[in-house]
Amino acid sequence: MKRDTFETERLILRRWRESDAEDVQRYAIYKNGSGFEAWEQWPTELEECRKVAAYFATNGWAVERKSDSRMIGFVVFNNLNNIEDRLLDLGHGFTHPIASCGEVAEALAVMIQHAFDTLDIDAVDARNEKAWTDNTAPLFALGFVELEDKMQMTREKWAARTSNQEGK
Repeated sequence: MKRDTFETERLILRRWRESDAEDVQRYAIYKNGSGFEAWEQWPTELEECRKVAAYFATNGWAVERKSDSRMIGFVVFNNLNNIEDRLLDLGHGFTHPIASCGEVAEALAVMIQHAFDTLDIDAVDARNEKAWTDNTAPLFALGFVELEDKMQMTREKWAARTSNQEGK
């Protein structure tokens, strides 16, 4: 899992930097004021946001929009060091007033493809509250299915989805 940068037509996905602290702070303020705080609380003090950016540098990617170089969110592999069950736990967060559903799905698709290409996994799982449509809509758009306590994309379903798109 050495790859540090990915690019799409609109986005750059890159490893986190300490200088991302202000973007983390902007995301934390958005997240803590939009109904998510009951599930997880994000620090809003700049020094604590630096610590968050340093932590995510080990297992996550910041998502930056090419047109304005603005960090609009992140994708993280939550259980990268513990995937004995061959299920990868995918986390993501985007500041939705500035990130579109299409941009989120684009970033997630790159990282899901990377995970299936480089890790010996059978499926990618995502755990989001059903009410968090900003987080779940891009997953549904990519073809994730809802299970009892998570959403999931299997390797086989992803391969079928991507081969169908290449044939269009």
